[in-house]
Amino acid sequence: MFVNELVDVLVNLGYRVLRIVEGCVLIYDSPSPIGVFPEEFSNAVILYRGSQCVVDVVHELVREYVPKYVLWIGARGTFLEIACPDLESATKLLKLVKLVDFKHSGITSLRDLINVSLWSMYRLDFPVKIGHECLISTQDLGKVVDLVNSFVERDREVLARVCSVLKRQLGRFRS
Repeated sequence: MFVNELVDVLVNLGYRVLRIVEGCVLIYDSPSPIGVFPEEFSNAVILYRGSQCVVDVVHELVREYVPKYVLWIGARGTFLEIACPDLESATKLLKLVKLVDFKHSGITSLRDLINVSLWSMYRLDFPVKIGHECLISTQDLGKVVDLVNSFVERDREVLARVCSVLKRQLGRFRS
């Protein structure tokens, strides 16, 4: 919902959105935590990807699935890659989004257009099972699911704030 609105605001302000990876919940089998890009998934098996973690799905996977490596539950914040028309607009965009929890953001290319990567700071990975051995109790698994869902919800709140700030502030910079 907020991602589409954010894209519209950015496009109307002269930016071009190159890539979006929306915040989500992941349940996966991997030797180590994975990032957000498909190339980082090479050794991972994604068992669930969604906008919210469902307790029943988690319990079933933990009970039935035997991971090759480690079974992880994770939450990822939103990632956007944006082409800016010039260095000044890129700098202003970065200053604004860093005020609203996109702390791990920066300029990634200085070619024809200035590319900026915007990373939400919300990320969580929790190992839950190795082989046949569960690492946490059934009761605690529910708490992990709640925590993961809260990370995704906070990411959505951040997107809403980014939209609001951009609507107000960037219009002033463009005039």
